[in-house]
Amino acid sequence: MGLLVFGILFTATTLIFIGFYFQEFNFRKLLLEAYERQTLELLEKTIASEMNANAYNLVYLANHKLLYSWLRNPTETNKRAVVDLFKRFAVQTNRYDQVRFLDMQGRERIRINHTTGTYVAEEDNELQDKATRYYFQEAIQLNPGELLISPFDLNIENGQIEKPLKPMIRFGLPIFSPDGRKKGIVFLNYLGSHIIDHIEAKTLANVGEIMLLNANGYWLKAINAEDEWGFMFEDGKKQTLKIRNPALWAKLKDTDHGQFIFNTSFYTHRTIRFKDIEILNSTPSQTDAENTLTEKQSGVFYAKLVSVIPQGAILDLKLQILKEVLPLYSIIIIIFLGISNWLYFAIRQRGKAQQALEKNEAELSSIFRSVPAGIGMACDRVIKQVNRQLCDMTGYTREELIGQNSRILYPTQEEFEYVGACRSDQIRKTGSGSMEAIWQVKNGNLIHVLLSSAPVNSDDLSQGITFSAYDITDRKNAQKQLAASRERYRSIIETSSDGIFTLDHELRFSSFNAALEQMTGQLRQDWFKKKYSDLFLPENITHVSEQVQTALGGKESSIENIRIQTCTGGERICDIKLRPNADKNGSVVGVIGFVKDMTENKKAKEAVKRVEKKLRQSQKMEAIGTLAGGIAHDFNNILSAIFGYSQLTLMNLDHAQKAKESMDQVIKGAQRAADLVQQILTFSRQAENEKHPLIISSAIKEAVKLLRSSIPSTIRINIDLASREKVLADPTQIHQVIMNLCTNAYQSMMPDGGVLTIRLEEVNITDREEIPDQDLPCGMYLELEISDTGMGIEQEHIERIFDPYFTTKEVGEGTGLGLALVDGIVKNHNGFIKMTSQVGQGTVFRVYWPVIDPDISSDHLEPVSETITGGTETILLVDDELQIVDSMGRMLRQYGYTVISCTDSLTALNTFRETPGRFDLVITDLTMPQMTGDRLSEEILKINADIPIILCTGHSAKLPDDSAASIGIQRYLQKPILTKELLSIIRDVLD
Repeated sequence: MGLLVFGILFTATTLIFIGFYFQEFNFRKLLLEAYERQTLELLEKTIASEMNANAYNLVYLANHKLLYSWLRNPTETNKRAVVDLFKRFAVQTNRYDQVRFLDMQGRERIRINHTTGTYVAEEDNELQDKATRYYFQEAIQLNPGELLISPFDLNIENGQIEKPLKPMIRFGLPIFSPDGRKKGIVFLNYLGSHIIDHIEAKTLANVGEIMLLNANGYWLKAINAEDEWGFMFEDGKKQTLKIRNPALWAKLKDTDHGQFIFNTSFYTHRTIRFKDIEILNSTPSQTDAENTLTEKQSGVFYAKLVSVIPQGAILDLKLQILKEVLPLYSIIIIIFLGISNWLYFAIRQRGKAQQALEKNEAELSSIFRSVPAGIGMACDRVIKQVNRQLCDMTGYTREELIGQNSRILYPTQEEFEYVGACRSDQIRKTGSGSMEAIWQVKNGNLIHVLLSSAPVNSDDLSQGITFSAYDITDRKNAQKQLAASRERYRSIIETSSDGIFTLDHELRFSSFNAALEQMTGQLRQDWFKKKYSDLFLPENITHVSEQVQTALGGKESSIENIRIQTCTGGERICDIKLRPNADKNGSVVGVIGFVKDMTENKKAKEAVKRVEKKLRQSQKMEAIGTLAGGIAHDFNNILSAIFGYSQLTLMNLDHAQKAKESMDQVIKGAQRAADLVQQILTFSRQAENEKHPLIISSAIKEAVKLLRSSIPSTIRINIDLASREKVLADPTQIHQVIMNLCTNAYQSMMPDGGVLTIRLEEVNITDREEIPDQDLPCGMYLELEISDTGMGIEQEHIERIFDPYFTTKEVGEGTGLGLALVDGIVKNHNGFIKMTSQVGQGTVFRVYWPVIDPDISSDHLEPVSETITGGTETILLVDDELQIVDSMGRMLRQYGYTVISCTDSLTALNTFRETPGRFDLVITDLTMPQMTGDRLSEEILKINADIPIILCTGHSAKLPDDSAASIGIQRYLQKPILTKELLSIIRDVLD
């Protein structure tokens, strides 16, 4: 009977609750969708209101009588009145970066600037020419009643984006005289940050994140700040939603507004078009006319407001509803189960009720005497019976309590009345009562008690109640102490700047502080559903798991420079310490993790490296400037030899042997010129070479060769290179060290001259005290000594000689960067530097580099085949230099090839397109007008994907290897091109 009743009630209740759950979810989901639509509508109206206000403000200024008075009578007094008008307007509106008037030639006649919180009128000599700016050129074309609104962009001054960033929209309106002649243009530079502020304010109060995109899919306001304004920066051209997620962009772009789910996230969007701005525009010549002010936009200009609610928020909504209904559902089921059980046992036990009642009376009497709690009975709150334990608890005897009103046990009348009212209410509603109360015992002390009450006869409450009392004073005090301790612990955890988490025995997150929430961008309740592995990148899981197991084994462990994932798909670089989490018995029950965000620290270090790299390049350019005279001298000598031997060749054309000897000298001179150009390019380029085995003595000889022509003849150079050992080094940077130290040396001996000594030998350092950096090992080092007989350095300057920007030279003669960069390069090569100097006796620099294994090869060049062979294939030869095409074509024809030559890349493309099967190979220059060599290669490969291509370049720049491979280019050749090398590469490519 009981089970049947329970089954019927359970089925009906379950169906009702399921229906209620789905109805409630759909209702709340509709509310959420409506709220998102309303939010974007309000935001669109707010932005449109801003734009209307700007248009009204512009019309107000453009039609002001003071402006027309000045244009009719351009006196200084009238101009000052207009300046004051513009300035008052700027201060009152406080939303514009600039208010200005431009004449018909694009020159600023008035400009009010927003500077450090105030508005300032610029002096005439500070006014600028804006004739070339796009907004002037478009505004000057406007007709009466037409208004210019520029794109939403960042302010650009002097060709650079102003920092901090200033989002800007420009409003322009031309001024016309009564006879219709255009007199100039009024411009308002509206601070677009107001629009961004509106979006951010709505985002803070909104469920979803709100973005603002332009017509091309670029973020003006994004969830991730690094995605914003991509079209304004060279390295951000691909940071557009259109490129990153074409499918999502297509759904947003095709409709003006709407809502949809995409990749589990919920999107709401609206399009903002500023095309409904209608303003009364009255001019002196049209005082009674009402004209509609027509919007003219510069380029494509509209925006998309997009709100994004992640799918997780929808799931949270379902869980929230489930959490609300499940408790009530469970309570009802339990009640039904209790009713069923009661029916079952009531029928079964009815026959034993009387016997049980008698037995219970006996047991109750025994319990009354033996239970450890205080027990009593009262009628109308007068104590009728108490046990011994109640007397012990209160300090009163049975005689002192029985017959007394229970008010004797309470410290105040308010406490007495409160307990009585609550207990009566509980008994009336549920048949029993339980609550905590405060009693005052006989000695005056206060104790906390847990009171439980029930009527003697539930049908007749006048018969009194029974009650039990447990002394919980110690427990209450312990709870207070525990709560205080937990609050202190929680405060420490939540206010910590480092992330802190704990893992349970299943390695799931059991706690997650606010700092870690901010670091990951995800709420802690979401992390409680995950395992620790979800925090890290997949490639790091194995290493992290090993450290977690170490912590579970009872030992601390740490992980440095580990990358953790954020909810937006970004990464943070962190240091993590893991400790075992033990219970009160000392058993490890989980792991405690401490996460320190090192991202900004790492970025700062990388920024320092970039600055150091730029400083090194700056110093290279200074050195190149110093060597310009010597380079010119060498080139003139080489050219003189080439001219001389060329004339001798012409004079001896009838004598083959003499002509050949002269031409050999011409070729040698050309090779020397090519080597000199390559040496200069290698020294001046910004990219750092990889370190590889280098013979320092060779680098010294090259540097001295460059220096010799630029050093005055009053300075003698002594060279003693006793070692040809190798070091692991970047040749360009080693070259820079030698050049900087030698340049400093000979400059210190000017103008009287002296001796510059360069010495190189091996030294075996066995005493660690001789090494300034104690992290460097003892062993064999290569010592480069560069000394001079110059003026020397004063003692107070020696300690600062390697500091950046410190120099003892006159203003304009040195940057103070040379020695600082030398010191940085030497340390980067695991070396060190020492310096000694005495005033009047010169200076000695000693640089030490660790010697490497002599068996390591320094040869990185592939050998060129010595055998010169030709062929019969057809080659398309393209170069914009006629002499190169002529000479190379003749040479290739001499070796049997058929050569079709072009000096124009477009002509070459058309020639190939007409008969693509005719050609076996294409040789093209990289840098050409109309179409570059790489672009020509792409077009040719579209016609014939199998045609081999050799690309020639006359300078150090070339395509990245991966880009060249993706296009289909097989080989590079550096000009000038040697016949032997060209013929070998042609056969290598074709065969």
